[in-house]
Amino acid sequence: MLTPEAARDKFLLMRDKIEHLSVVGIAGPGDALANWENVRRSIELIKEADQEVIFCLSTNGLMLTKYAHGPETW
Repeated sequence: MLTPEAARDKFLLMRDKIEHLSVVGIAGPGDALANWENVRRSIELIKEADQEVIFCLSTNGLMLTKYAHGPETW
């Protein structure tokens, strides 16, 4: 698992190596929503670095109803 800052740094490193990097995938171990505060902060930091990046979040769905409505419900 990466800290939010390490996730941002890894994204920046990969963006420098992959010419057309446009999607960031977030997955396990376990369900990403079980550690939502760190996942959310990672997304925020990466978005600060690149407003155009798209996120793909892997979840088993157990906590999806809590977070599915977007930032206004977090």
